[in-house]
Amino acid sequence: MTKFMNKMIIKHINDAIDNNSLLIFVGAGVSANSKLPSWGELISEFRSEMDIQETDYLKIAQYYFDSVGQQKYLQKILDIFQEHVNAQPNEIHDEIFRIKPRHIITTNYDSLLEQKMNSSLDKYEIIKKDSDIPYSRSDHYLIKMHGDLIEKNMVLKEDDYLDYETNFYMISTLIKSIIMNNTILFIGYSLGDSTFNSIFRLIQKGFSDNAKKAYFFTVDKQDSAKVQYFKNKGIEVFTNETNKEINKDAPILVFGT
Repeated sequence: MTKFMNKMIIKHINDAIDNNSLLIFVGAGVSANSKLPSWGELISEFRSEMDIQETDYLKIAQYYFDSVGQQKYLQKILDIFQEHVNAQPNEIHDEIFRIKPRHIITTNYDSLLEQKMNSSLDKYEIIKKDSDIPYSRSDHYLIKMHGDLIEKNMVLKEDDYLDYETNFYMISTLIKSIIMNNTILFIGYSLGDSTFNSIFRLIQKGFSDNAKKAYFFTVDKQDSAKVQYFKNKGIEVFTNETNKEINKDAPILVFGT
């Protein structure tokens, strides 16, 4: 049964590619393959300066912001990424643009997707903030839903998540409209992290009987109970083991290492 379901997942994703209806959500795990700091590594920089025992990532970032103020908080984030200024797109970025999804949405602040897009024939309208949307002329989007280093509008601390739909109202509305008409594939996320679950809450209302399927790729084997939980919510989880069963000529290859 598992082998059959795996093949069906891959078939549905490949059908979405063929029908120009694939939407890919790109998480921090993809940028980590280019040696950029992971979410945990970024938060650990805040924690080490404050010498606190808090484990909630959103609260740690909030405590740091509250302690040092906006200017030093933003500069700290910029400095951390500046240490990796020579990072380059990796094979996962290559694969994303090779399969040509209709839309790409990322929670990453870096510009690796844009760098890769600039070397590709396929162009997407880049949306970094609400005011970009009225000027968009394309029906293919690259949406940076959690902001951008250059714009300095990164979503990271607790208040950012709580106030997201207020601060990014138009982007939030655009994302909700996009998910209704496209098959969703998540890559570079962990099922347990706050980033994925905030997206999940944002789009969950769109998972009605008429909505298209959503899929979550992970390199790690998952508990069957957790897989069933998300399946009941409309998201099919598949792992690296699934990809090993894919024919080498299929459009979907292995995401991640």
